[in-house]
Amino acid sequence: MKDIYKKRYFLSLLSVLLVSLLFSACPAGDKVYLVVARYDTNGKIDNSFGKEGIAMPELGNYSVAYTLNIQPDGRIIAAGISDSKFTLIRLNPDGNIDESFANKGVFTNKFGSKSGTFKDVIIQSDGKIVTTGLLVSKEENLSSFVIVRFNPDGSIDEHFGEGGTVIYSYFEYFEYEESVPYTIKTDNKGRILVAGKINSQIGLIRYNREGSLDYSFGYNGVRTFYTYAHGESPCDILLNENGSIILAGGFQNTVFIGRLNESGEYNDQFEGTELITSPIVEKGYFEVRDVLIQKDGSILVAGHFSDGNIHSSFGIARFTPDGEKDINFGSNGLVMLILSRLGPDYINSIYVQSDGKILVAGSSAYDFAIVRLKSNGSIDETFGNNGIVTTELGSEDVINSIIVQPDGKILVGGYSDTTSGKY
Repeated sequence: MKDIYKKRYFLSLLSVLLVSLLFSACPAGDKVYLVVARYDTNGKIDNSFGKEGIAMPELGNYSVAYTLNIQPDGRIIAAGISDSKFTLIRLNPDGNIDESFANKGVFTNKFGSKSGTFKDVIIQSDGKIVTTGLLVSKEENLSSFVIVRFNPDGSIDEHFGEGGTVIYSYFEYFEYEESVPYTIKTDNKGRILVAGKINSQIGLIRYNREGSLDYSFGYNGVRTFYTYAHGESPCDILLNENGSIILAGGFQNTVFIGRLNESGEYNDQFEGTELITSPIVEKGYFEVRDVLIQKDGSILVAGHFSDGNIHSSFGIARFTPDGEKDINFGSNGLVMLILSRLGPDYINSIYVQSDGKILVAGSSAYDFAIVRLKSNGSIDETFGNNGIVTTELGSEDVINSIIVQPDGKILVGGYSDTTSGKY
């Protein structure tokens, strides 16, 4: 029975990759496109970007953007998956493919026979691009953290790790592993930190500049926290100037916070407890999809809420640095929004603007959906239609990532099934 449970649990992790494989065999016309869209600061689609505000490059039969970043020169990096391959593309500021990058603007690779997807991407001060993702071997019941570093032109940086790639796995200790990275950051010494889930633990790994494990951190470069979390466990890292680290995330209706010193040891502010945990809602179910640590240490948690009686709704919670609900945000620390009664509402990404306003994005009734809140959690009615923007592209449209350009314009990345849409 235990082996059956393990296999079922591992297959749930592979759902995205299995769907990708399914669509890669679909006939022409049944196609899911990677999408990047741009909106003006007031929420109107920016028609100067791509085609009527939408960039939808020709890739494989099933292509998804999971994360975005913006270079200092305004060019846009989108990372994700295409037909079970790791995929990275670069767009010019006008939304057209930058054909000087990688192979005519697109990098795709399986890294051997394994499947995978990029989950996060950062841009170093020297212009190099660092990605982290999920490398999956279905035959071995194994998924691993992978980090790949690219030169500014999209070629793999052969001086990083082993041929440009670093793979981290606990597989030598376990007969089964579910490792899923969620976020990657660089500190003020150029070291690379990746946080995510390792089985039922939360893991934080630190690498030196060239991709070797930093053995001065944690235990041989790795710090783990037991949470016994199942399913998604999104997390974020805040790196302070003094080298200390805040790690925050969520799982199963719970938010967790940990504080570490530069060497990966927990500090004593939580009275000897490595992690503090707090419930997000008292009744119903809150599935955490994204976590963001604000500069003051407050933690924003975004996801979807369901009480079993209605379609899922947008849910946003804010906690103080000590893990208490922020009573100055929303209603006792919570904001719940029903955008549509025609279908479910899902949040996948959260972003805080320089003015403190909060953007959350995902889907509503299978259309792109963006909501902007004021810093106190109230709806910003100057944005879109009373604070809400929805965009229909096809039969199913989902935003996975939202960021803001220096000029205030809003970029989103995700996917669209355009079999019955207008694009």
